[in-house]
Amino acid sequence: MTGLFSVMGRSLRGLRLVEAFALVMLLVMILGNYLAKASAGRERGDITAVETQIADEQRRVRLLDAEVAHLEQPGRLEVLAAAAGLGPTVAKRQSQLEQLPDIANGALSDDKGKHGAAVTPVSAPQTAAPKPVVIATAQTAAPKTAAKTGAPQ
Repeated sequence: MTGLFSVMGRSLRGLRLVEAFALVMLLVMILGNYLAKASAGRERGDITAVETQIADEQRRVRLLDAEVAHLEQPGRLEVLAAAAGLGPTVAKRQSQLEQLPDIANGALSDDKGKHGAAVTPVSAPQTAAPKPVVIATAQTAAPKTAAKTGAPQ
């Protein structure tokens, strides 16, 4: 025990070894506390950014849900269908799943449907091809390095 007290009692330029050790430990704890708080602050900022992003996405989802509800309104769809010349399917034009191969084979072989109606393929409306856009550019002098390396100009 006396050896331990003799080490603790030693002094270095007026500062006991125990006091120097305590000062070093205090500085280590202060630095550790600072680093922990700085790391927590960064994490808090990241969490806030993610929460903001989540709130923005939730607003977008609500907006898209409202848009879907508007687009799926039956009255609106009826008006659009009437404008496009569409209507409900007539009962005589409906068939069962098992009848589809027979209908397809009959339609392909004699171009007539089950009820004697001519089957005509529906083609996409023909539109005029867009005209290509020509952009005129002024030719500039080729860089000297291109001429030296033999690269095409």
